[in-house]
Amino acid sequence: MDPDCIILAYMDERSAVGMMGTRFGWENIKAVRNGKVFNDLNPDLILRPGPRVAEGVRELQKRMYPSAEGRVK
Repeated sequence: MDPDCIILAYMDERSAVGMMGTRFGWENIKAVRNGKVFNDLNPDLILRPGPRVAEGVRELQKRMYPSAEGRVK
């Protein structure tokens, strides 16, 4: 109901930014208020099954927990 972060996988940057600011009630969502809406991830890394998923997990970690970068190998 009030996520800490939102991952958008298939939208270009202009659409994502515009959508987050204009949808009714979304300005009250914690992820939107705190700038934790991510749309710059390569969808192939997080949506396609295979070895690349590990790289996708690292990319998610960098965005959600930047202070922990480098801890997961």
